[in-house]
Amino acid sequence: MSQAERINLEPTAPFLHRTPEWEEGFYRITKIVDHRTLKLRKQYQVAWAGTNKAGEPWEETWVDEDDVTPDMVEKYEKKRGHGVPQHIVPVDAALVYQAVRQTVGHAVMFGAPKATGFQGRNRPRVHHIRLGILQVHSVALAVVELMRKHGGPALKAVSSTNKSGLQVVQLIIKEMDRIAAFCAFGQFLDSKKAVGNIRLTGSAKWSGDMIAVGPPLMLTVTESRTPGLCSSELAFATVHINGKTGKPTYPHMASGMLKRPATREKLVTHVRDALPAEHPLRVNGWCRLPAQVTSLAAKYAIPSAPKKAKAKAKAKA
Repeated sequence: MSQAERINLEPTAPFLHRTPEWEEGFYRITKIVDHRTLKLRKQYQVAWAGTNKAGEPWEETWVDEDDVTPDMVEKYEKKRGHGVPQHIVPVDAALVYQAVRQTVGHAVMFGAPKATGFQGRNRPRVHHIRLGILQVHSVALAVVELMRKHGGPALKAVSSTNKSGLQVVQLIIKEMDRIAAFCAFGQFLDSKKAVGNIRLTGSAKWSGDMIAVGPPLMLTVTESRTPGLCSSELAFATVHINGKTGKPTYPHMASGMLKRPATREKLVTHVRDALPAEHPLRVNGWCRLPAQVTSLAAKYAIPSAPKKAKAKAKAKA
């Protein structure tokens, strides 16, 4: 600090010494409080270490950027967002969590472009939804924590580091009851046409087909190179179930556990248990069929004779 600036720090009253203690050529600064640009020169408002003879903290003063150590400037700039004043706003993570849950209902309701055999929203597919509402890292981790504890005992969120050295947190829900509790379509869609993780189409008497969210349901939060930001993705598969026969149709190239027959059987069993009493499939006895039978049509199907048996019968004739 220059001699002129030291003079400016001299006390205005002769009995009160306000100048900070001088040690080894530097005044000791505890922190930078604010900044400004004066005559094209950047200045920082700093707080000084120690107290005056009256036992009071030294008065904060403005100094040029050359009089502050680079590490202290870097710490201040990082905290203040590169010169932008910090403004802390409390966030209700529960409301954000509700919005994330609602995105699943929205995706199932409006679906995807038309595909062969299925019209738009009734199409079975694997969804990968980028969550724009979860771009602040601290908020995203708070939502992961709420999702981890919702619907039963706390699940484990796996934290790892990707090739770029950035943190990746992933939460996977495999249990059907937990998925149904997370989706809770009755809260976001027409309650007469939705139950748990199942959307019922058709009339108010549940006479239509169904789209069900199957396992696993995954939330992945990837830290961004920009401090404090992240990218978040919600992934899940939807299965179409025929409202007349109960036959499920799974998405092509389904990832995860939907490839396993045992998991598909659990999904169908879950749908049977969750169906309203008025649904025609329940009325027609689909829910009472053996677990391995997923279609009412199979109950009445006549097995075709093997090709060899047919050939022998033809030869005898």
